[in-house]
Order: sequence, then C-alpha cells, then structure tokens
Amino acid sequence: MESLKTSTRTLLMPYFIFSFINLSICWISPYLHPELYYEMHGKDVLIAAIKGMLIGSDQITPTSFMPLGALWFLISLFTIQVISSALSKMIKKDVAFVFISTCISISLFFVIKTNALFSIRSTMMALPFYVWGYYLRSLNIQNIPYKDVSSIAMILYFIFIIPLNGFCTIDECIYGKSIILFYLNAIVGACMLLIICTLLSKRYKLKFLKIIGRNTIAILGLHSFPLILLKVIGVLAFGNCILSLPFFIIFVSLIVVIISHMMSLWINKYSIIVC
Repeated sequence: MESLKTSTRTLLMPYFIFSFINLSICWISPYLHPELYYEMHGKDVLIAAIKGMLIGSDQITPTSFMPLGALWFLISLFTIQVISSALSKMIKKDVAFVFISTCISISLFFVIKTNALFSIRSTMMALPFYVWGYYLRSLNIQNIPYKDVSSIAMILYFIFIIPLNGFCTIDECIYGKSIILFYLNAIVGACMLLIICTLLSKRYKLKFLKIIGRNTIAILGLHSFPLILLKVIGVLAFGNCILSLPFFIIFVSLIVVIISHMMSLWINKYSIIVC
C-alpha cells in the first residue's frame, strides 16, 4: 500500500498535472502536423486531448491524442511499479521473481495486440528492464574489473552489433528484427553508459548531470513549451519543411533541454510533487 501511495504521488500526480498544463497548447500540434492529427480543429482538438489524457496512450487516433505524448512513460512506469510490487510479494526469491516477471511480461506483450489503453503493450515490453534493474540494484560499477577494456568492448558492440537489429522504439512497440537482440542490446547499452559515466566522474565534475537527473520528470512535462515555440517560429520563417531538417532538430533539442531544465529548477522550488 505504501508503494502504491508513493507511485501515485511521484508518477500519477505529475502525469495529470503536466497533462492539464499542456492542454493549454494542445491545439498547436495539430496545426503543425495536420497529417498526423487527422486534420482536427476547433473544439474537437481539446476534446480529443482530454480523452487522450484519460486513456493514457500516446497513440494519435481520429478522436484522441495525449496533450503531451511523452507522458505515456509516467503511466507505463506507474503500471510497471504496481505489477512488480504485486509479483515481488508473491515471489520471494529474486532470481525467480526476475525470471517469472520477464516471462509473463514478454508473453503478454505478444498476446496483447493494442496499445490504445494505458500504453499497456509498451508497459509489458518495458517491464523486464525494471525487474532486471531491481535485481542488479546492488551491483557496484566501481568494482567491475578492466573497466577501460569493458568500455571499449561495449562501444565496439554498440557500433557493429546493435545496428543489426534495426529500428526499435518502446512507445510504438517496435523491437527490431529480434526480441532477444532487443533486450541484449539494451542491457549492453545501459552497462556501457554506466561504466563510461563512472569513468568520467572520476576525472571531471559532472554535477550538471546529477541536477538534470533529479529533474527529469519536470523536464519531461515542461519541454513541450519551448519545443512548440521554436517549431512555430521555424515554420513561420521557413515553412513546415524545416521540421525534418537534421540541423534544426539538433539545434532545437539543445535549446529545449536548456530551457526546460531552467523551468524545472524553478518549478521544483515550489513543488515536491515533481522532485
């Protein structure tokens, strides 16, 4: 019960708070991308956004879409924590918990054919990462031998092996050519980042990464405001074609991270919900 209260406060409440905040600009995305939003306009946009918020899926349909699609992750993580908490109470041994949870989630992923309610199929696809993290939570990266060699090996794996699986994305339930390679690639990639960050932290002060890490939910919920503003400016100045240009995407991404991070610092001074 305590874990449910914590998940509700730290995930569900931010989800609804940021969804309501983003309702104020929900009409702009259909204006920028009419082909994706079935040419919605007028009050239909607001009704569709409210419906999408209650459904909890970032799928865009003729009658619903999320005010901020990225918030599907909070709904998914809430569901994952509830399921994991229930399973961990029934399965006491860590190894059995991880194995059974993984088997159940992957099986349900292939059984469930729709992602239209609470992003449930994406949730099943993501649940193994959560339970593996739970099992490996006590792993001390500092104690891994030959970290330099391990980092080089993982980087080579990242360059030559990971691309073989093709395009992957959890929110659209795309795992590439192989579900096994999908999870293996994710584990290697995560370990690589942990080792590299550990090595860098020994040589440099990376306080800004820790600050960003503590404010990720606020950044997630606020990034649409500078993103939409920059997109509108770009479209008005150069037309819709600029939205797909790589240099514009990179430039906008950097500016959005900086601005939304500054906004999150201000928000966190007055709210414990998104901390």
